[in-house]
Amino acid sequence: MTVHIKTDKLVKTYPKPGGGTLFAVNEVSLEVYAGEVFAYVGPNGAGKTTTIKVLLGLTHPTSGTAEILGGSIRDREIRRQIGFLPEDHNYFSYLTVETVLDFYARLFGLSGSARKNTIGYCLDMAGLLDRRKTKVKHLSKGLQQRVGLAQALINDPAVLMLDEPASGLDPLGQDDLRKLIMHLKDQGKTIFLNTHDLADVERIADRVGIIDNGILKAVESISEITGTQEGVVVKAEPIREADHLKPIRAIATKVETDEEYTYIELQDEGMVALILPLLKKADSRLVNVEQKRTRLEDFFKGTVTSRGDSWVGPLPGRKPVKGDPPEGDQG
Repeated sequence: MTVHIKTDKLVKTYPKPGGGTLFAVNEVSLEVYAGEVFAYVGPNGAGKTTTIKVLLGLTHPTSGTAEILGGSIRDREIRRQIGFLPEDHNYFSYLTVETVLDFYARLFGLSGSARKNTIGYCLDMAGLLDRRKTKVKHLSKGLQQRVGLAQALINDPAVLMLDEPASGLDPLGQDDLRKLIMHLKDQGKTIFLNTHDLADVERIADRVGIIDNGILKAVESISEITGTQEGVVVKAEPIREADHLKPIRAIATKVETDEEYTYIELQDEGMVALILPLLKKADSRLVNVEQKRTRLEDFFKGTVTSRGDSWVGPLPGRKPVKGDPPEGDQG
């Protein structure tokens, strides 16, 4: 398979305040193949954005190598084939959407009808045709994110580097983004995706790399991670009463309830018949029955060890209880 993105023992360090060295990226070696959607996930501060910055030449590696399309990012012809959506973009707020794209199109040397047609295509792809004359400062955060997506497409890149592309998008915008990514994949483009949305990764990515504390912990195909297992999962309307959950737990191997559903894991499909009368008694309705699969979220939690920015102290407003660590000793 053709490799479009490659790192070999890539290291990026920074000095720590007060002394010492922070390994933002620590000997990361990976390959991203042509035409695939590769998701790069990890807790906040794990090294995802630093990896992208090294790949794009925005910061220099301490050691190791990084290549895109078989060469160095310093090669102008290679840079022309890359589209980049940064996590924190800041376009000129007084310009219209169309003018922003015109600026980037000129940077890539587009002129005349080619520039005009390309801008129209990118506006259409990002769902911004009706906002082309709107100034950036009058757009919501989600629409500004769409401007970023449009500019990343302006040069018809072979490789797209997307850093948190769903940031600020509402559910409809996120659905549009998923469709756009799959459309670009169908066109043969290679997409390197930094994201925290593991549900989206399950839907659209071919493979996932998990980085934690600068170390690449795993690179796996989504199909291998989420392969089927023995047993089924019953999804039902939420059940919260302990009296109704108790007989279900006696039959099931696992029961979980979130805001929308109760998930009941059973050893085999034949046990569903035992659950149905219990659902009826609990005033719940069966939604569906699926083959049991490993969720990417579970795989992720079992792979990473750092906490990122997760809450590690007592919840706000909760009174301390016996066994809580002393204040100021939260690890």
